[in-house]
Amino acid sequence: MMRSKRQRNRFEPTLETLENRCTPAVTLNQGGDTLNIQGDATADVVSVTALSNNNFRVISNGVTQDFTGIRNIQANLGDGDNIMSLNLRQSANVSADITTGSGLDTVRVRLGGNFRSNDELNLTVDTGAGNDSVGIVVTDPYQVQGAATDVYYNFKSRNTVNPNVKLGDGDDAGLFYFSQLGRNDNVSLDVDGGSGLNTYSLASSVVGRDARLDYSVTGGSGVDFLSTYLGSLLQNSRTTITSNLGDGDNTANLAVTWLDRDAQLSETVNTGSGTDIARTRIGETSLPASEGQRWVWADAEIDINMNLGAGDDTALIQFVGSVDKNANVTTNVDGGDGNDLAAFFYGPNRGNIRGRIRNFEDIRGAGPGRR
Repeated sequence: MMRSKRQRNRFEPTLETLENRCTPAVTLNQGGDTLNIQGDATADVVSVTALSNNNFRVISNGVTQDFTGIRNIQANLGDGDNIMSLNLRQSANVSADITTGSGLDTVRVRLGGNFRSNDELNLTVDTGAGNDSVGIVVTDPYQVQGAATDVYYNFKSRNTVNPNVKLGDGDDAGLFYFSQLGRNDNVSLDVDGGSGLNTYSLASSVVGRDARLDYSVTGGSGVDFLSTYLGSLLQNSRTTITSNLGDGDNTANLAVTWLDRDAQLSETVNTGSGTDIARTRIGETSLPASEGQRWVWADAEIDINMNLGAGDDTALIQFVGSVDKNANVTTNVDGGDGNDLAAFFYGPNRGNIRGRIRNFEDIRGAGPGRR
């Protein structure tokens, strides 16, 4: 007897395709002339680029959106290791407020390009706790097509830039490069580093005629390293450098290449307890071309004030080259408690030097009046 063959249906399980329910880590919306960027507690990556005046493109985690009529940018990226870039080479007439929470955060702001005259940028950055890095960089001068050299400054004239940077506690870095400031430009940079091992670097090759640069740094407890390089300070420019570095073994370095007629430079260094070093250098080792071998011209004013607090501190002030006899130089230096060293060198022509040296156990060189 033969058995009939029966057809058997084989069941093969499969996975059903479900609706994509992934929620973007960054949400974007526009309210009036304000662009709102909201992150979450994960690592967010956001790029904001000015396409033209008040028109912006945002790329967030691979998603691109364009917005028009923007005058304000509000970005809150939340906790996590966040990265945000703000590219303003095409336009800088905007107010931007960038906040990140705890985490290893990086913020970069780029200026330059068509950033020419009468632009205004108001910028606030708060990176919260963590080891963070904030950079504000001016691009190389805009190259005119067909021109062998660039005849424009990065900031041509009458621009205003007001960055306020709060780095929070942690080992942080503030990197600021304004390659050239033009005539009547106004830059006011305020940095608060919080506690931790912090590094601050500012550089500008030119502070233009009638321009103003105000740079203020506040450090908390911990080691702070401040490095400031300024090239030529042109006629009637006003430059003010103020640092309050708090307790810790701190270092403040300032180097300036040249001061034109009627240029003004003011430096104030305050440190708390710790082994601190403050260095100021005016001029370069080689002679300036066609400038009568002077590094500080007539009617220029230099005002240096150092208060180094308790600890074994060192103050070094050096003028390389000639100081015009009609220039005014004031150096007031106080070493505070501890075993302190002060060293001065004013070059072959001292100009009009005055000031006071106080609370130093070892004084070298021809310093101003002592008490």
